[in-house]
Formats: sequence, structure tokens, C-alpha cells
Amino acid sequence: MNRCALLLLLSTPQLATPLLAQTPFRTTRHAGLAQILVGDKFASGDLDGDGDIDLFVANDNSPNQLLLNDGHGRFTDATAGRFVMQPGNNASHSVDLADIDGDGDLDILIGNDDNLSNRVYQNNGAAVFTDVTATALPANLQFTMGQVVADFDGDGDVDWFTIDGAPCHYYENNGAGVFTDVSATRIVGLPSLSTDRYAVTPFAADIDMDGDLDVLIQTSTTTTIGLLLLNQGGTLSPSPTQIAGSGGGSVLWFADVDRDGDPDLFAGAGRKLLQNQGNGTFVDVTATAFPTQPFNGIASFDVDNDGDIDLITTTTLWLNQGNGTFVAQTAAQSLPWGYNLGVASADFDGDGDIDLPGLPNFLRQAYAPTVPTRGNSYSVQFHARPGVTSTVGAFASLGYGTFAAGPFGTMRLDPASLVTLAIQNVTTNPMTLSWTIPNVPALAGTALHYQGFVIDPLDGPALTNTIRDTVQ
Repeated sequence: MNRCALLLLLSTPQLATPLLAQTPFRTTRHAGLAQILVGDKFASGDLDGDGDIDLFVANDNSPNQLLLNDGHGRFTDATAGRFVMQPGNNASHSVDLADIDGDGDLDILIGNDDNLSNRVYQNNGAAVFTDVTATALPANLQFTMGQVVADFDGDGDVDWFTIDGAPCHYYENNGAGVFTDVSATRIVGLPSLSTDRYAVTPFAADIDMDGDLDVLIQTSTTTTIGLLLLNQGGTLSPSPTQIAGSGGGSVLWFADVDRDGDPDLFAGAGRKLLQNQGNGTFVDVTATAFPTQPFNGIASFDVDNDGDIDLITTTTLWLNQGNGTFVAQTAAQSLPWGYNLGVASADFDGDGDIDLPGLPNFLRQAYAPTVPTRGNSYSVQFHARPGVTSTVGAFASLGYGTFAAGPFGTMRLDPASLVTLAIQNVTTNPMTLSWTIPNVPALAGTALHYQGFVIDPLDGPALTNTIRDTVQ
């Protein structure tokens, strides 16, 4: 198939009527997750060293899953032959990806409840994992319901803090991925959390801006948001000043929403926003930050690439105005509840914006709603930022190519068969091109590849994701 055939397939594209506003995160034919068994906890990172972001899923009492990304946001279950669990029961309730041994790839640390041993899996660099628990971790049979993996002692490697009811544990890394239990000297004055073992979600941040990482543990108390542990020279102990307030709920996370350099706090699944005063004390600013109280928060990150942190809930995208106050963009389509997905958010399709796992961000997105079928109409949409005028270029080719385009991203179209479909100033989003696929038998099986280039008035020019379709 040559360039002339491609031009035949794309003959006389027409601009179509724009779509009504939808949520910026949607399922598509081109991206998605393999079937998730439970999805108790997700962690994201480039596990196979191919430059895209993969997923690992801790599935509690079902087998864990390794999901590899094809580079375009579609994940396949690659667990078999790459990740072998120990025989017997599984109770994976927390997971982190981290380079524990300094070899440049991401290893897996899993916390198990049901009094099963936590596990350490070492990566060979190509997403093949070996269970090295016996040599990497002291014997433990705890009820681990949460964990934080971070450099608590400032020596350049990651340590491991586990929420085990009574007591919690602090495992110090020797830099080569071997952990020593130093709980007796590195955890001071921590009360028993045994009554909260089903409701602990810990997060680490430098709360008091003293250069080390502190920990906040969600608990069931009704007088404080959680249990705040301050780091003092690598030792964790309860802060003498806890974060007052009720409604911490089962979800807490840090985000610098007012861009002053210190971590603020979303509590109660986003129902409360607590502003850090720069010294680890917090003030509830929910009433002034939001016109109405948010609920069912999924994640907080910079959805629209304008340099500030937004809040995503199941029904509403709360856009930050740059100063920690938010306006609502109501979604026409609800998102699935599941904060665990939000924790693993990343740029899965390589277009420079942050996606939810299996749900691409449509800030700039190429998308074809239907399969190209000979004799029928076919459309490709090129999405840009809603509400502003962007310049959008649409391109197609018969194959993939990969070459870096500097700060604009990566062009993934074959330059030998590349054609320009349209370049338009787009005010009403998206730019949609439609045409009829010629009813020519020889075209069956032809692969078509599309990518856009968006010049955005707020964050500049960038390439979109790439999609592939096959003529039926």
C-alpha cells in the first residue's frame, strides 16, 4: 500500500459538527485496561524500560497483575511468566514501585494483610520479577494495611514504613535493596493502630518544610484528620500538634494547591481542603476555595496543564484558578469511583498530559469513535483545550515511526507515508474530520495511523497521542 492509496482512503475529509462537552477522562476504543480482578491498589511506572508507563495491581485475595502499556495507553495482562507469586493465599493490600537496589529499574514492594509476609520482587530491567523476600526483608507475619516507600533517613535510597496495627514497622534500606527492621529506634511514641487497621491510608510529604519527609496516617478518630508523624533525623514520632478536624475519611492526599511550595491536604475524599501555613499547621479553607463542597474525590493533579493542581471527582472537574480557588466544570459523564486509580495517574499515552489508568485525558487527544469500514463513513476527532482557540494540525500515515520532536513530544507516524489532513484554527472543540472509506476490496486490512499537533494558547505546542485503525 503506497501514499496514493492513503490519499484515496482519506479523500475529501470534511469538518463535522463538534460534540457536546464531556468529561475530560473517557474510555476509548484505543486505550483501556485489561480485566482487573479486584483492583485493591494500583501503582504506576515504567517497569519494562520501554519509555511508557505500566501498571501493577495488588488484588488483595486474588492474584496480583502486571499490566504492560503498548505506548498508547492500552494495557495487556503480562503477569504470566513475568511475575510469579508464592504458592498459597494472597492478601496484597498495598503496593509501591521503587528502585530499591540502585540499578535503574523499578522493583515491587507489597504489603500483605491476613498475617502473611510482605514481599519484595526484584526487576531484571525487562519486567521479569524475582521474589527476593528471603534475603531482602526480615521475617514478618504482620497485618499490613498500608505503606509508605520513601527516603526517610536522607541517605539517597528508599526505606519502607508499614502500617501494621500494633506495632508499625520501619525497614531501613542499605542501598542494595536489603532492608533491616529498625522500628525499635526509628519509631518513637507511636500508639497502637490495631483498631484502625482497615482504614489506614498513609502518605509522605515534607509537611513542616524542614527538608525531610513526614507521614500522615488516616485513622478513624473524629477529632483529628489523621495521625501526623514528624521526621526528625530519620526518626518518626507523633507531632505534638495534630491536624484538628473531623471527616478525614478513608482518603487523604497531599497537593500544593496554592503554589506556595508547601503541601496542602485534601481530606475526606476531597470534601475538605486544608491549607498548610508553611510550618506543618493547617487551616480549613474549603468554604473559600470551593463554591460548593466537593465529594467523591478521585485524584488531584494538573489536568489542564496550566501549572496548578486541580481536583477530579466522580461528577465534577474542579479547575484551580492558580491561587487555590476552584471553579466547577461539570461532566456529562460520571467517572467510576476509585481513588486507587487516581494514585496511579500518569501520562500513559505519551501526549504530555496526565491520564487516569484506562481513561485518557482529552486535553489533546486523537480519537476515532468507529472502526473504518469500506463503503461507510469514518471520522477522526482531534481534541484541544475547550473554551479557547487552538491551532490544530491533523496527520495520517500507513505505519508507525518514532522520532523525537524536542519539547513537542514524539512523532509516531511513518514519515515516508505521512500526509497532512488539515490545519485549522479550532474554537469549538473538537476538530472532526469525516470521509467515506472507498469500497475497494484491496483496502481491507490496511492500517491507518493518526496523530495531531496542537498549538495551545496556554501551554504551547505539543503532539497528541497516536491511534491505529485497520480497514475492515
